[in-house]
Amino acid sequence: MARARASRWSPLPIVLAGTFMVVLDFFIVNVALPSMQSRLHASDGAIEWVVAGYSLTSAILLIAAGRLGDRHGRRRVFALGLALFTLSSAACGLAASPEMLVGARLVQGGAAALLMPNVLSLIGVLYDGADRARALAAYGMTMGLAAVSGQLIGGVLVQADIAGLGWRTVFLINVPVGALALALAPRLIPESRVQGQGRIDAIGTVLVTETVQLDPRRNPTLTKAQVEAELARTIGATHAVWLPRGLTRDSQRYGTRGHVDIVATIPSPGVLLVHSQRDPAHPDYAVSRQILDVLEGSVDARGAAWRIVEVPAPEVLTDAEGPVDYSYINHLAVNGGVIACGFGDPGDDTARGILADAYPGRRVVSVDARPLFARGGGIHCITQQQPSRPTSPPAP
Repeated sequence: MARARASRWSPLPIVLAGTFMVVLDFFIVNVALPSMQSRLHASDGAIEWVVAGYSLTSAILLIAAGRLGDRHGRRRVFALGLALFTLSSAACGLAASPEMLVGARLVQGGAAALLMPNVLSLIGVLYDGADRARALAAYGMTMGLAAVSGQLIGGVLVQADIAGLGWRTVFLINVPVGALALALAPRLIPESRVQGQGRIDAIGTVLVTETVQLDPRRNPTLTKAQVEAELARTIGATHAVWLPRGLTRDSQRYGTRGHVDIVATIPSPGVLLVHSQRDPAHPDYAVSRQILDVLEGSVDARGAAWRIVEVPAPEVLTDAEGPVDYSYINHLAVNGGVIACGFGDPGDDTARGILADAYPGRRVVSVDARPLFARGGGIHCITQQQPSRPTSPPAP
């Protein structure tokens, strides 16, 4: 058990090494600037670019780098960032002109963007509960230590003038650290990526409902443009498809005002699964037609029309409270499988077949979701946040 626990913690020093280098390089250059300017005969503008260029490319590419890690593998993108950061640090240290230094510094900022979001993603995937809190505490301490010690380390290196390299050592110090971390990363860090579905696809399209995002009780002052800007900032969405509303029961007093996760979802780029109520006696018959009309007239982030797959609603129409909002759209894709809502209905088998086609290679299983829907949720709703298990039983 002790060996397994030690193995569990072995990735952390590697990801924290990447964090330390990125933060260190925001500060370590400051004390080397006078020497750098003198030795390279650089203009004030070039020296400003040495400082600002690193921050600029890092900030611009940060969200895209996080999405790359989610899609192509967090360890892979982290390792790519390490390699690029190490090489660009060497290029900075060997620069023969201000132009070479500024160019290498811009690349180094891009490499920092590849590293930082994937460090946090890896910590989130590798650790949970109290272990995650410890890992995040170590992450915060590493950032603080790098920020505080950056100028001190830079001053020592410049003053020491190791091998006559002077200011160049503030960049070259990254090379052995980065090379060692890069060599260990494939051995110690397990690969991870986003496996399943959300209501955003891998190319930046997100589905939203006006009745939720523009709800005066939730976001009383926000416009569509402001909502879209926030979605771009937080999840990297580049194109929003606005649906007018959600299902009928979900829009009533104890509902969510129309969460999209029982209306439509994107199992893969260019494909939509859409709830379809086909019985005119149910109020969602008209809602389904309205939603389908909107989606048929919309496009994804690439500007391409959707391939729309209608998922028939269960045959049951009502319960003791009135018309139901039972939906097979509310499912969860997991590693190797899909957990689907079941309603003890003939439509359960049909839905499982549609989901199996939408997620090839995954086993689809149904769980009776009627007790969940009676309480205002479904499979997708209850599996997005995982509460930590108490470390000790509550006192009697």
